[in-house]
This record gives sequence, structure tokens and C-alpha cells, in this order.
Amino acid sequence: MRRDLHGKVDGEGLKAGQAIETGVTVLGPIVVGAATVPKAAPQSLKTLGGIPDEINTITQTSKGIKSIEAQSTKDISKTSKVEYREVEIVNKTGKPIGEFDKIEQGSFVEEKSAKGLSILHPRTGKPIQTAEQWARKQVYEKSVTRIENLQNEAVSTRATKSGSQDIPSLEEIKSIRKLEFRIEGDSLELRKAVGKELQSLSQKYPDWKFTAEFGK
Repeated sequence: MRRDLHGKVDGEGLKAGQAIETGVTVLGPIVVGAATVPKAAPQSLKTLGGIPDEINTITQTSKGIKSIEAQSTKDISKTSKVEYREVEIVNKTGKPIGEFDKIEQGSFVEEKSAKGLSILHPRTGKPIQTAEQWARKQVYEKSVTRIENLQNEAVSTRATKSGSQDIPSLEEIKSIRKLEFRIEGDSLELRKAVGKELQSLSQKYPDWKFTAEFGK
């Protein structure tokens, strides 16, 4: 049995600590346990070039940055609170052409690890992969491939062995226009690189909303 994704409308008000969900949003670290933001970050992110020009609102607390927001002129469709894990999309030959880690609260969720960015090459002494290179591939390029496949190549959804067995139809997930990245790792360079690619995605798909959360 498939569930309908269109249920109760989310967004009747803001809870304490939530960011306003409009446009492209780069959220601060997930506040779980000891995950915090360096105290120097709130005053220096914009001046150091850590935030794209389009991002115009910084929300601060005594502990540092809570959220960074950018505005969009596009409306976001209504969503539900149903959650699914590891939903595959397949083409007309039955070949898998993408998988969404999670679908929750009417958003696609991609979980990424950026922990290896601090590893230096033993011969050059430079990072094996820069934050810019990582963000371009993991945030922008993979998202473009997945969205294009979803919109143009996919003919159905399919459950995976370790994922949810009761999954939505292709028609249902095609109506989703939100993609959230949950990134394991946090640095000024990473935030800047990810923010740049979120802006690029927003320009390519103006009717979508792209967000990112950073955590330890």
C-alpha cells in the first residue's frame, strides 16, 4: 500500500530556534550535544566572503550563528510529515538511476560526510580534496543528475532492501520541490563552498528550495 504524501500542511508557525523557511537556506550546525559554532564566526562570515551576496539575513544568538537565509521569489508547495528511507528511482529498463536517502516532511534529504577534507596529501602537504571540489561534486553535480533523472528519466520508484518498504509513487515524489543536505563536518571554507553551490542550484531550479545543515 502506498501512502499519499499530501497531508496536513506544515508551516503554521515558527517554533523557537527555527529559521524562516523561504528561499535558499544554509543552516548552522545541528544543535545536538556539543555541536557549536566558533564564537568568532558571527562577526566575520560576510566580511571574509563566507556568505554569498544573495544571502541577506544572519540570525545570531549568544552562542553564535543560528541560521543564514536567502530570499526567493518562488512559492514552495505544501508538504506532509510522512517519512521514508532509501527510495530508489528507476528508468524504463528497471535500472536504478538515483536514490534519496530520506524523504521527510515533504523534503528530499541527502546525508553527506565531509570529514575527509582535512586530510593532507603526504607528498604535497595540500588537502587531497578542497571544500570547493567536494561541494561542486557532492552538492551541485550529484543534485543536478538526480533532479534531471527524476524529472525526465524515471518511470517508477522502488524500495531497497534496507529502506522503507512502503514507499510513495513516482507521481507523488515528483511534486516535491525541497532538497535538504545534512552535512557531517563544519568549517568556514565548507560553509562558503556549499553556500555557493546552493545558490547555483537555486538559479538552475528557481522553483526548488535547497538547504544545508552542518554538524559534527
